[in-house]
Amino acid sequence: MPLEPGTVEHRQIVFGTFVLVSFHMNETSEVVTVYDITWTG
Repeated sequence: MPLEPGTVEHRQIVFGTFVLVSFHMNETSEVVTVYDITWTG
């Protein structure tokens, strides 16, 4: 899901109920950069 309306480069995804991953997606160069992993379990 995009972090800010109108931007798709910075995204977050939830895995299960315990993990949140924040990342930057550059579709032009096909590079995904993970900059934050939060695990609460």
